[in-house]
Amino acid sequence: MTPTGSWAISINPHSQKIDAARKFAEYVSLNPEGAVLSVSKNPLPPVNADAFKVYAEHMSAMTDKIGPAIDIITYELANTAVGRPRSRGYVTFETIMHRAFSDIRNGSDPAEVLNGAEKQLQRALGRLK
Repeated sequence: MTPTGSWAISINPHSQKIDAARKFAEYVSLNPEGAVLSVSKNPLPPVNADAFKVYAEHMSAMTDKIGPAIDIITYELANTAVGRPRSRGYVTFETIMHRAFSDIRNGSDPAEVLNGAEKQLQRALGRLK
């Protein structure tokens, strides 16, 4: 898997510590040091370009353990990684459908849930025309 810019961090709008949450989100995404630390226990490459350079150096040093992984990742980033096209309403669609699938998994009637989801989508996406 190769990241293509769709990694996201969000802040709960009801948080009592919005400023601290914003600083943390900026640190782990925009700050190269924070971005490197955010993936130190996670196998995903950081999306931050400067952090990726540090990540690549670390991966290169481990070649004897994992093989030429960084060469493969670098190749994938340059040649095969394709971001999802920007789509108006995608987040709304995704949110409503995730909720619907969760309700179905938890035992709700699929036809009823999907009909409700369709109505929600028509209302929400109808405003985007």
